[in-house]
Amino acid sequence: MTVTVGETIVTLVSEELPQDLVGEESYALLATETSGAGQTTYTMAVTARSNGLMASAQSVGRSEPDGILQDKLAELAAQALEPAGP
Repeated sequence: MTVTVGETIVTLVSEELPQDLVGEESYALLATETSGAGQTTYTMAVTARSNGLMASAQSVGRSEPDGILQDKLAELAAQALEPAGP
């Protein structure tokens, strides 16, 4: 998708990434936003569902994320779905 804001053109591309199962259901997305000034922002998110709960862990930055970051986000989502202790 491309939008024009004032005189700036912004392009947003979103793609689903392969994701190992976290909880009962999970998925990962990578959104890449590029402005006319040549700046790129990456947003990676891993979302998981289990026992009626949903958790999402996200990272936003200028460096292109990799599989290591995706694994860390999946771990965070899994931890958020764990039952709380007494």
